[in-house]
Amino acid sequence: MNKKILDFNERLKKSKIAIIGLGVSNIPLLDYLYDLGCAVSIFSDKKIEIDLSKYKYPVYEGEGCLDKLVGFDIIFRSPGCLPTRRELVLEKERGAYITTEVEEVIKNCPCKVIGVTGSDGKTTTTTLIDLVLRANGYKTFLGGNIGFPLFTKISEMHEDDIVVLELSSFQLMGMDVSPSISVITNISPNHLDKHKDFQEYVMAKCNIFNNSDDSVLASDTSTEDVIVEPKKENTPTLINPMEVAMVSSTLNVIGATSEQKSAIAKNAASDVFDNNESNANTGNDETTLKS
Repeated sequence: MNKKILDFNERLKKSKIAIIGLGVSNIPLLDYLYDLGCAVSIFSDKKIEIDLSKYKYPVYEGEGCLDKLVGFDIIFRSPGCLPTRRELVLEKERGAYITTEVEEVIKNCPCKVIGVTGSDGKTTTTTLIDLVLRANGYKTFLGGNIGFPLFTKISEMHEDDIVVLELSSFQLMGMDVSPSISVITNISPNHLDKHKDFQEYVMAKCNIFNNSDDSVLASDTSTEDVIVEPKKENTPTLINPMEVAMVSSTLNVIGATSEQKSAIAKNAASDVFDNNESNANTGNDETTLKS
């Protein structure tokens, strides 16, 4: 097991932890924390339907349950509980560490991570990248919005493996780490019933490349008035995917059509191939690139 996750496990054991929401990602996390012997409290706006009696953890349910979110060291929020929520903001000001299951995958896994987001096409693109890598002999872990929650699988990962994540704006919002390689398929107005405005939505998406080694933001004209200020030097500027059909292997994203999604996948996957793998299969196999 790599040192990063061992150190994080020790931190978890010494912390007072809150889990907000018991969706797909947080249920395996709950078992993981239970096995470590952590002190955990569970919060949910909705009534919890699963049996939690074995855990013997405090459970707070219903509207207003987060009023009791006080004095925690680490808070794992579900993607639907945005970090801008008042109770989370107050706890962060009091010193709490706010995170998500998928953010800790990126921070603690021992291998390269490819992350994909966008308003449309991210599931197809993520799946294609995973297929291209596996076709070339890589062991991959597919997760985020698709596949299985991966935090509990970190102990099975090795340096030469690849994690491929589909990431939503809700997961990316507030994240202070980025995948090694980042892909944004496109950006157009979406989830504005949850986000304060379109600017907040775009900035959440752009978190995917703030600290990446390789990335390109492909946008449509809907983002013309949105100001993007990357944190890392040499991060990409906004481009229009409808004007470009293919990009070089140093770039990771372009496109909306099936053909463009295939190009995205091939270019993103090519960034992880070693120099001596010049014959890697990145597109001649029709089954591999089926969209």
